[in-house]
Amino acid sequence: MVNLHYLHEKVCSFVGDGSQHGLRVYYSHEPELLGTAGAVKKVSDFFDSPFYVVYSDNFSQWDLRKLRLAYETKGSKAVVAVHWREDVTQSGMVEMDGDDRIVRFVEKPKPENVTSHYVSAGFYYLGLGILDYIPENAFSDFAFDVFPRALQAGEKIHAVIMEDPIIGIDTMESYTKANELASKLLLSIGR
Repeated sequence: MVNLHYLHEKVCSFVGDGSQHGLRVYYSHEPELLGTAGAVKKVSDFFDSPFYVVYSDNFSQWDLRKLRLAYETKGSKAVVAVHWREDVTQSGMVEMDGDDRIVRFVEKPKPENVTSHYVSAGFYYLGLGILDYIPENAFSDFAFDVFPRALQAGEKIHAVIMEDPIIGIDTMESYTKANELASKLLLSIGR
């Protein structure tokens, strides 16, 4: 399921039904942005088992299966990939206990309020129950709205620490770097 807003026609035209890439691709077009969680809620009928959410503007070669494994072994409602960042003031800071259970999310904390150097990487593995914390037809963000609401209700959310680098693709320089890394990966697996 691919969520689209800007230039949705071009993406649909390029990717098509996904068969040329060995996939079955479905689309959800958002004329008005619903946020990271609102977009998932809009297509909630698509899911019948736990599922991944991957923010498309983050690139990593990290093994996403680690999220599913943590979900299966920890009994969480959701599992969030986190990575170390020196300056967390422009990110979603994540506080964890000694068992990697998330105790708090703080979106873009002020420098004097920084208590952790781990931030959400934008890779999640979610149980269907997390959908209950997302309002219908409304803007909603996972880190700002949904996960804090679930934690407040006593739900368990765990983190998995990423050791591999992650690139936020928000500049031409980072886009070029991500393409170079992806090309190296394809060459290493013989494609």
